[in-house]
Amino acid sequence: MQRSTAIVVLAFTLLLGGCGDGNDDSAAPTSTSTSPAASACEPQAFLPVLKAAFDNTAEELRVVRVDVRRCRNGYAQVVAVPDTSVCKPGIEHCYDSVQVWLRLDDGEWKILNSGTGISCEDTDLSPTLRPACRALGYPVQ
Repeated sequence: MQRSTAIVVLAFTLLLGGCGDGNDDSAAPTSTSTSPAASACEPQAFLPVLKAAFDNTAEELRVVRVDVRRCRNGYAQVVAVPDTSVCKPGIEHCYDSVQVWLRLDDGEWKILNSGTGISCEDTDLSPTLRPACRALGYPVQ
């Protein structure tokens, strides 16, 4: 019984520990292994969260893809990419991709902030995003 409990605790700890190894400052996802923490950083881990938050908040708006910019230490910066097949330029249903910042909380991704033009280098960075920026390895003012 103790051995199975230890395995569950270890898996849960790895999942809560976030993504990547914390040493890569590149814009690409920081880990490609198949560990539980790494799978939490795969695009498909974020898609349901982003779809729940953004789909149908405007007519014909649907998130169809997630581009992972950085993911580690329990935080992620991703881009929600909308369905562009419904776009009628100059008429309707043309939506831009949106940057989304998330935190892993009790094994689930939670959105901290979203929008365009958000930067960790902003001098007026919100207290919510400051720890995310640090955890993701961005320089913070």
